[in-house]
Amino acid sequence: MEIAAVGNEASDSFAALADPVRLRILDRLRASDATVSDLAADLGVAMPSVSKHLNVLQRAGFVVRHAEAQRRRCSLDPEGFSRLAEWTRHYELMWAGRLSRLEAVLGDGERDQ
Repeated sequence: MEIAAVGNEASDSFAALADPVRLRILDRLRASDATVSDLAADLGVAMPSVSKHLNVLQRAGFVVRHAEAQRRRCSLDPEGFSRLAEWTRHYELMWAGRLSRLEAVLGDGERDQ
């Protein structure tokens, strides 16, 4: 995948996660799947607002909706979280390497004293 495409996906993911209501929705869905009306009742947020937030989370790949009779249940989609974790992994590796080198330099300085 191209760097620009990965950057756009990460940007969309972070934008989706930047809203406190969307974070509360994700936390609620972590416990169990829910309908829009379940989420609205549990979070004290109007159903149209929950629907808009769910659309943002779905476009970012964090939520999937399943048709169930006349209802649509929402659940977490691990794919969105996996893509974000993959993107951040590069930075984790970079910092781990830098900290290891710093530790080695500081360790050498202690032996010199």
